[in-house]
Amino acid sequence: MQIDTSKPRPAGVYDGLLGGKDNYPVDQRVGETLPEQSRAILSEEAFVHLPWAKLLPYGNGKLVLRS
Repeated sequence: MQIDTSKPRPAGVYDGLLGGKDNYPVDQRVGETLPEQSRAILSEEAFVHLPWAKLLPYGNGKLVLRS
């Protein structure tokens, strides 16, 4: 299965907005056209997940959520 790199993918746009490496130029162009509010929401979500991504390697690889 081949990926059509001429069409944007939601995951690619999201990855591009977060500064990731798994996106194509078309994904980046779509991300640049999003309103500033959308970009702020996505970057805020990344900010919330960043501490967990940094801490998980120090644990046993499992995340337990308690309510």
